[in-house]
Amino acid sequence: MRKVNDDKIVCHASVLGLATLITLSPVSAFAYIDPGSGSLLLQIVMSAFFGALFLARNFIAKGAATVRRWVGGRAETPPNPPTPPDEPGA
Repeated sequence: MRKVNDDKIVCHASVLGLATLITLSPVSAFAYIDPGSGSLLLQIVMSAFFGALFLARNFIAKGAATVRRWVGGRAETPPNPPTPPDEPGA
């Protein structure tokens, strides 16, 4: 049974080596990206970047609030909403 596992490892290593060799070969691809695809790729990259910034900001804010609670301070709470004025004539 050990022989079968060794053969699989050798097979996977040779396939990985062949894929690496093909990937790194110096052949021109003559690839073309039309403007619509380019703008779509730009939009994907930008949305991923700004989404990661937003996510990081939220994690940092929640972590800071947790640390403040642990240390004994109070987490920032939003101010109370304004109360409606008394009804006229009452």
